[in-house]
Amino acid sequence: MMMNPIVVVNTNFLAPNPVDLVIVKKLMSLSNGSFTVTNVNDNVMFKIKGKVMSLHERRVLLDVAGNPILSAKRSSNLQLKTSLDVLLAHNVEENVYDFKVKGSWFERSCTVCAGDGTTIIAQVK
Repeated sequence: MMMNPIVVVNTNFLAPNPVDLVIVKKLMSLSNGSFTVTNVNDNVMFKIKGKVMSLHERRVLLDVAGNPILSAKRSSNLQLKTSLDVLLAHNVEENVYDFKVKGSWFERSCTVCAGDGTTIIAQVK
């Protein structure tokens, strides 16, 4: 059981133990991309939709019913390591980001921070 869990999106997404997830590429074209996120038993946990070739490269994370949970876009178009600005679905003003994700596909790691960019709330290694 988790001690002092941090609720990131809402309590529906809290898990008592670490959960291994897999991103599966379903459909790719120059106009859009579609991915699913499954657990190790191939149960769909999330869906990801967004345009692959766009100026902002915004992606939207959906729950299994297709409801938006959050969106993410690159912090900058020119970057060596991935840096994403993340907005929760209810953040329609989009003037302050809810989270920052920094990581490296090459190193297969990332860190998720609260909007201030310094408080670490999750790490993938």
